[in-house]
Amino acid sequence: VLSVVAQQLLLIRIALLAEKERFMFEGREMRIKATEGVFITMNPGYAGRTELPDNLKALFRPVSMMVPDYALIAEIMLYAEGFMEARGLAQKMVKMYKLCSEQLSQQDHYDYGMRQVKSVLVMAGGQKRENPTVHENISLIRAMREANVPRFLSQDLPLFNAIISDLYPSIEVPEVDYGELQAAIENTMRAKNQEVIDRATIKVIELYQTCNVRFGVMLVGPTGGGKTTCYNTLRQSLINLKKSSQSGNPNYQDVQTCVFNPKCISMGELYGEFNELTQEWKDGIASSMIRTAVGLTSRDDDFQWVVFDGPVDALWIENMNTVLDDNMLLCLANGERIKLNKKMHMLFEVQDLAVASPATVSRCGMVYISPDVVGWRPLTLSWLRDEKKGMAQVLNKEHCDLLLSLFDEIMPKVFKFVSKYAHEHIPTVELQNVVSLMKLFTSLLSKAKLDLKAPFEEHIPLITTLFAFCLVWSVGATFDESEWPDFDELVRELFAGRVHFPSGGSVYDSYVDLPSANMKYWREIMPSFEFNSQTAYFNLLVPTTDTVRYSYIVRQHLSVMHPVLVSGLTGVGKSVMLMNTIVRMQDEGEWVYMALSFSAQTSSMRTQETIESKLDKKKKSLLGAPPGKRIVMFVDDINMPALETYGASPPVELLRQILDHSGCYDRSKLFWKSIVDMVEMCACGPAGGGRNALTPRFVRHHACLSMPQPSPEAMKQIFAAIVGGYLSSAGSPEIKAFAKPIVECTVDLFFNVMRDLKPIPAKAHYTFNLRDVSKVVQGILMCKASQLPDKETLAKLWTHEVMRVFHDRLIDAEDRTYFTEMIVDFIRGGFKLPWSHEDLFTNDKVVFCDYFKMGVAIDDRRYELAPSTQKLPGIFSDYLDEYNVVNKEMKLVFFWDACEHISRLARVLRQPRGNAMLVGVGGSGKQSLCRFAAFMAEYKCFQIELKKGYGYAEFREDLKTLYFTAGAEGQPIVFLF
Repeated sequence: VLSVVAQQLLLIRIALLAEKERFMFEGREMRIKATEGVFITMNPGYAGRTELPDNLKALFRPVSMMVPDYALIAEIMLYAEGFMEARGLAQKMVKMYKLCSEQLSQQDHYDYGMRQVKSVLVMAGGQKRENPTVHENISLIRAMREANVPRFLSQDLPLFNAIISDLYPSIEVPEVDYGELQAAIENTMRAKNQEVIDRATIKVIELYQTCNVRFGVMLVGPTGGGKTTCYNTLRQSLINLKKSSQSGNPNYQDVQTCVFNPKCISMGELYGEFNELTQEWKDGIASSMIRTAVGLTSRDDDFQWVVFDGPVDALWIENMNTVLDDNMLLCLANGERIKLNKKMHMLFEVQDLAVASPATVSRCGMVYISPDVVGWRPLTLSWLRDEKKGMAQVLNKEHCDLLLSLFDEIMPKVFKFVSKYAHEHIPTVELQNVVSLMKLFTSLLSKAKLDLKAPFEEHIPLITTLFAFCLVWSVGATFDESEWPDFDELVRELFAGRVHFPSGGSVYDSYVDLPSANMKYWREIMPSFEFNSQTAYFNLLVPTTDTVRYSYIVRQHLSVMHPVLVSGLTGVGKSVMLMNTIVRMQDEGEWVYMALSFSAQTSSMRTQETIESKLDKKKKSLLGAPPGKRIVMFVDDINMPALETYGASPPVELLRQILDHSGCYDRSKLFWKSIVDMVEMCACGPAGGGRNALTPRFVRHHACLSMPQPSPEAMKQIFAAIVGGYLSSAGSPEIKAFAKPIVECTVDLFFNVMRDLKPIPAKAHYTFNLRDVSKVVQGILMCKASQLPDKETLAKLWTHEVMRVFHDRLIDAEDRTYFTEMIVDFIRGGFKLPWSHEDLFTNDKVVFCDYFKMGVAIDDRRYELAPSTQKLPGIFSDYLDEYNVVNKEMKLVFFWDACEHISRLARVLRQPRGNAMLVGVGGSGKQSLCRFAAFMAEYKCFQIELKKGYGYAEFREDLKTLYFTAGAEGQPIVFLF
């Protein structure tokens, strides 16, 4: 684009040199004035900025700007503001900023540039005019404090105050009385059932002062600090002051806010863009909202705040530069210029400014809000005292006092343990865990059926036991199972003599039986498992302690509409457990669900379209669940979407906007749509390997549960139920007796492989998880138990399946030998069969297949032991003759390795959800053998044709063809990619 601009500027320059009055520009004749000039200001060399092209540089004379004399500028401005001792004050102020930049910590939101100096001088002038009798030193000190203290971290404040006291050693600065503003803020907090905290009140006042001198203001700080509450409190306080204040302060006006997340939409949807095909202009959300706000300010005196609640990066914020400086002008791509005014403010609510440019930081006023400003205790007090939605509605004052004493006694010790020892898959914050505890307590309290007329002492054991249980499954549920023993010891110590946990196991192994308040083992409410051979393998769910307890906790949170995030390693059963839970909830009649699965290519547009399509349209601007029901939105692999250049994830930001504000904007007509009666539930694995870290501002809305990897005993229990049910139809008692060795040997073999075959750079695909154990059992179930002739065949079937699942992934002779020798050990030790290594792997290879008998219909084929592997080349030759009749001729030589590869592929294609990744050097026959195996299994083979210009659009069309063939026509198909 800049190269095109350079060509246009060259035409103008040539016309000026020729002293023409009219010239041809882009096919149109235009007038030109001799006084026309173009000026460029730029500060290259950081994120979001690019170098100018050479043909543009050549048209301009470069002028290097030096660092300005801050002291001289400050002196002149102070004189202009009415100060008499301007020179000395200016020098001290510049010295103060120099010391701050050298001695205070380095933070992304700290700025000591010219714009910051100017804002301090403007504030000092305001102080001087408001209090003309106060000493000038005091006016400047107050201005420096009001401009700088809001942005400083708590550890930097003592040093800043020390610098001020060193520069002005003999001056005592009296405290400022904010009078009616402070009173209005405190009244607003009380009206919203919030605790009045001095530090929180001061932060609201700091925001007010910053808004008075800066057009753009950034609320910066980690999640859970109260940024949103801060600006909402100020907004309501200003509205109240307009009605009640007698001072006539022009800053006390009604305030209207417009809030949206700039990272959940594209840049074009934010500022507007031209349609590439029609060249029609489509307005953006930000430009539309700002234009509307400008129109509203011309009608009345109301303030308009446009709130950008999302990550700030150099991509979108740079377009706001002219808005945030003295120009106050929004420049759009269609040439429109929107002039903003002093009745408006741009508010940015961000977690940090790690990827923001210095130009952005210098243009905005900063208010840093640390989580320790409020902490978790005020929220607890509000919850206990709320007579509408909190505990005061359902409990007596004595009960609430008991709960408060438990919070004050237990939580500091628990959080100290968490910060020191706990390792979390998904990092959480203290406030989030306290909210999870309160929500879980609320959901369980209704089952307790407390008789409030009974003596208070009778309820103490129940409330204490319930609190301990909720503590374990809120704070204690977020970290890795390796920390469970230590946390178990801590909880037992904290509640010694008050809560009677069962002596065996840990605190995680028991639940509160309500209304009796007794602690019982989870296994007592574990449903029994009945094997049904007609049920699809992937729909089999064997209840275990983990599935029962996590399902129970998830249901309790959903019952009070609290979002849940379940994390855990791959294959531990997160998705199966959650889907089973919501399906059972749906069967009970009160709930419906929608399921979304994220991938690396998931976009916010597709996510929003999917969500809106599955919600009922109650009104034009209201979406929700069907009448009389509530809806659960289950999002699997929530952390899979690829991150943008500066680390934002638009689909996750969209979900955060829905959680924060209960709705989203219509993408085409730009109006707000509210969403009601919907709660979110999601699952994810730890960050790494294609998964990305989730933003804490999204995670903090959820009750986080870390699902542990099943223990060997739990795995044996799961697969013993399945294999035992499968072998129950076998005729021979000897075969039925093999259920136990099959399960034990498989699980033990899995843990041996996990221990000894680690992934290294040369063997990066040595990643084994619980799905591999499941695949072994799935392979065994392909052979009907009633058709197994003897126990030896079953042992060979087990050998074959573990070879396919584990051995086929190994790449060198050393690992393969180790694995086959381990199988022989298990055959001798577990199955009690006297087979040697040569019997299993040398004399006659073990192959199970369904293609040995040609001409049998695909539905009637039996997965059975090949009687003789010597006959396989001949059988494959017959299949190849048939293949060559209907396809392009393919010449294959069936040596043993090729036969083995074909058998492996045939086994994978036979399985539901059977997918294979073929790894090998070019020319080793991967494609040919895959096509051949697909033909044997009577599958159609589909392959995309890569050619010049092939892109995402073409790939999408090919996928449509593939899915239509498989889904609409019902034709089995292999996608060879």
